Amino acid sequence: MTTASTPVRTRFAPSPTGSMHIGNLRSALYEYLIAKSLGGQFVLRIEDTDRERYVKGAEKSIFRTLKQAGLKHDEGPDIGGPFAPYVQSERVADYAPLGEQLIEAGHAYRCFCTRERLAGLADARGVAMYDRHCRNLSDAEIVAKLAEKTPYVIRQRMPETGETTFDDLVYGRITVKNETLEDQILIKSDGFPTYNFANVVDDHAMAISHVVRGSEYLSSTPKYNLLYDAFGWDIPVYIHLPLILGEDGQKLSKRHGATGFDDLLAEGYLSEAIINYIAFLGWSPGEETREIFSLEELSRIFAVDGISKSPAVFSYDKLRWFNEQYIRAMDKDRFMNRIRFMTDKAVGRKDYDRALLASLLQPRIATFGEIPDKIAFLAEHKALTHELFSHKKAKITPELSLDILNLAIPAFEGISFDKESVHQTLLGLIEDTGLKTGQVMGAVRLALAAEPVTPGGASEIAALLGKDETVKRLRTAVAFLQGDSNEQQETNGKQPKNFIEAFVEEDLANPDLPDYVHTRFPPEPNGYLHIGHAKALIITYGIAERYNGLYNLRMDDTNPVKEDESFVDAIKEDIRWLGYDWGDRFYYASDFFEQMYECALILIKKGLAYVDERDAETIRRTRGTLTAPGEDSPFRDRPIEESLRQFEAMRDGAYADGAMVLRARIDMASGNMNMRDPVLYRILRETHHRTGDDWVIYPMYDFAHPLEDAFEGITHSLCSIEFEDHRPLYNWVVEHTDVEHKPRQIEFARLGLSYTVMSKRKLRYLVENNLVEDWDDPRMPTLRGMRRRGYTPESIRNFAERIGVSKVPNTVDYRFLEYCLRDDLNERAPRALAVIDPVKLTLTNYPEDKSETVTIRNHPAKPEMGSHTCTFSRYLYIERDDFMVSPDKNFHRLSPGESVRLMGAGVITCDDFVLADDGSVTEILATLDPERDNKDVKATIHFVDQKTAVDADCYLYDKLFESENPDADEVPYDELLNPASMTIAGCAKLEPWILETKSLVGFQFVRSGYFVRDNKDLSRAKPRFNRSVVLKDSYRP
Repeated sequence: MTTASTPVRTRFAPSPTGSMHIGNLRSALYEYLIAKSLGGQFVLRIEDTDRERYVKGAEKSIFRTLKQAGLKHDEGPDIGGPFAPYVQSERVADYAPLGEQLIEAGHAYRCFCTRERLAGLADARGVAMYDRHCRNLSDAEIVAKLAEKTPYVIRQRMPETGETTFDDLVYGRITVKNETLEDQILIKSDGFPTYNFANVVDDHAMAISHVVRGSEYLSSTPKYNLLYDAFGWDIPVYIHLPLILGEDGQKLSKRHGATGFDDLLAEGYLSEAIINYIAFLGWSPGEETREIFSLEELSRIFAVDGISKSPAVFSYDKLRWFNEQYIRAMDKDRFMNRIRFMTDKAVGRKDYDRALLASLLQPRIATFGEIPDKIAFLAEHKALTHELFSHKKAKITPELSLDILNLAIPAFEGISFDKESVHQTLLGLIEDTGLKTGQVMGAVRLALAAEPVTPGGASEIAALLGKDETVKRLRTAVAFLQGDSNEQQETNGKQPKNFIEAFVEEDLANPDLPDYVHTRFPPEPNGYLHIGHAKALIITYGIAERYNGLYNLRMDDTNPVKEDESFVDAIKEDIRWLGYDWGDRFYYASDFFEQMYECALILIKKGLAYVDERDAETIRRTRGTLTAPGEDSPFRDRPIEESLRQFEAMRDGAYADGAMVLRARIDMASGNMNMRDPVLYRILRETHHRTGDDWVIYPMYDFAHPLEDAFEGITHSLCSIEFEDHRPLYNWVVEHTDVEHKPRQIEFARLGLSYTVMSKRKLRYLVENNLVEDWDDPRMPTLRGMRRRGYTPESIRNFAERIGVSKVPNTVDYRFLEYCLRDDLNERAPRALAVIDPVKLTLTNYPEDKSETVTIRNHPAKPEMGSHTCTFSRYLYIERDDFMVSPDKNFHRLSPGESVRLMGAGVITCDDFVLADDGSVTEILATLDPERDNKDVKATIHFVDQKTAVDADCYLYDKLFESENPDADEVPYDELLNPASMTIAGCAKLEPWILETKSLVGFQFVRSGYFVRDNKDLSRAKPRFNRSVVLKDSYRP
């Protein structure tokens, strides 16, 4: 047995079958780190016994990869060591005698079965379990077959009873029933050992103390231990690593993109960034919060207790982030030399300023693979378009561009050409023409690059192109703008996916605007988030993420009525649950109350705001209508000093609530009602959840909202479509309050969902009138309710992604939301046995005192999810609707005289049944087929053992309203509620494994639906499970 004093030795044992996959490299890294962190040895061994998959030259690829990754081995085929040889095929003579030794000891036997016979054992899925046909051949039969030179393999003789238990440092103690273990092949007919046999033999021979490998080998470990025991060898320490999944929840493979180390290097990732990132695929450094570690640092801090059981998700976005950090940190000369060949090839010449180009690229790329596309314009001047020279915000037009270029050409022709001289020449043009910097620089840059976004501005691009090419391109642009070009072509750049991205890219191309993206999500802390908020959150976060920007979370707490810190905590929790984080960029609108007040003073001093002493009703009445202008307030022209005094007095609490307001002085005849001198501040004596009673005046949303965005440096204020008419006021506030940042407001359609309501006010009505349990009622569209029902963050994000972004309001079918959930759970939810509406089943020919276990696969299509066992005895429960006394011709489940298969247990036949006084069936009497499975039956049903069944309440949910559009019906919500929206099955019977297993996505109760344990009261004696969604639905998107 391996002890604490045993020298630590790990091994990386790859097969030479191709380029190294990320999963293999992660294993090698962890094996290296475990050895080095414990002062041990890291061994490289080549396992090349699978000759059919052997790839010539793959060994060199393995050596190269480990060297590039910095994983220096202490022993191996290329450097030797005390346990040589380190190539499996060179040790092949060692395995056969050990196989014979096992046969002699009764732990193995010869199997003469042909491939054809073995193929015939496969089930409908192509999976074959060896039936031990040759396990008990007589000595005479064996001698005869050997005399006939019948090919054979050596199989391990697994015990048919008892259990095998092993300990894993990650997954803990695991026990497997020996009867489930297949008699695996140890030595193949060609004399080569199988991986499973050679692996054990070589690990022992090389004194490997810690075996580190993927969790897919957990199921094979009992077989290994039985081999160790058979030989009397010490069992090593096991460390099984979690799976690596793609972002779709599937096991990582080439369909997810580049998954090989060489492939990632070819795409422009740095080896040290790859190693740093994959270290975090299944491991965390405890309390350490930073993420950037050198290999040497990882070797010092790595600890096995930081390895997770949960599958790791390989995110290309996260890998890009790691790579970006490493690129940013590179020495400038090293970076320039690293990209030199690539830029020389892309530019197509070598007489350009390499240092200048490197300085432009280093802060703008995440991978080296991006460089060719980013600088392609230096080699090829694409066809120009009129749209390229049309920018409203930058005030660039084709006509203005033509004038600028006609001035730039002679100016450039008369100067020596470098970045500084070009820049000074352009500054001279700006001064001479009186145009804005962005207009001149922008027109020249667009003409030279023929691209809306470039690394660098006009001066840098011109310097890189050189005088001749610069003047040539400017002349081409002049000819195009004058109409001399009659050929146009579209660019091949990545197109924006929606109108918001189109606006963002337009702004990024504008040299007068920020070259970054910064968005925010500003919920009011007076209630809980719902699915509509989730859509807005996903859009705003997605825009920031797509453009490598920043993202803020802000509590818009300008209205103290009903605001509470508990809502703040709930909102944060819901956003994190969805999978989003705001880093250190969390704000409250109330953080800016003093700055907002100062901005209001600025407007008063400019004569753009005044204190109106009329009441709210009078102000509302005199605003006018859509067809008639409003009436000027008698206070509209009051002196500035008077308004300043009154406003200060308002702040000091000199007046009663509603006595007066501060209004903007804009245009009472505006066609936009929001511009008719809107109210900016009102007096309101309500205790604020953060500022207490410090303030008695509070800003109105339309005034506070744009200022909050400006103070936080937001570039794009994304909001729902009802604020479109408010945009002129938003822009007016930003323009006239002298704030530094000028955000752009962009509106999108709100989410409409059938059979529910989305307004916070209407949802509050449901809660306060006891039409639902609470805000987290599983029928509610709140995130808390959806979470309680069993919706996953992934399903909600997928739903938002698939419905897209639009400016046109529309209502999404509620069934599509359920479809996205079902699609997610079908892939990830483990299968379990539960009977919702039970009826007793007694197997009359099964012994009273006997009980056994059957194996249930956790997912029929995903063997990597494993399996579990449940008990089986004489007394069972089955679903009531799985039995019918007088079946019709379409009913194929259990009925008198008919047979069905009990899932995992065998075939039963109904012999009789017992009826209650009311005619309902209380018990079904059946017999179990002696051979369990020798009949063809038309149906399989599930069961739960009466002896071990757990009583539970199952809440079955449906849509909340019967009406597809509750707001369209002019009747109270009470009359529109779906009476079947919640049904309680209070007699459900569950297999105990459900309560013993923690599943983040709940379970599929086989043949019934997807269920999750209620998260509100986990301590209740009788557990409650909520049905997330039914198993099947006719709806298809």
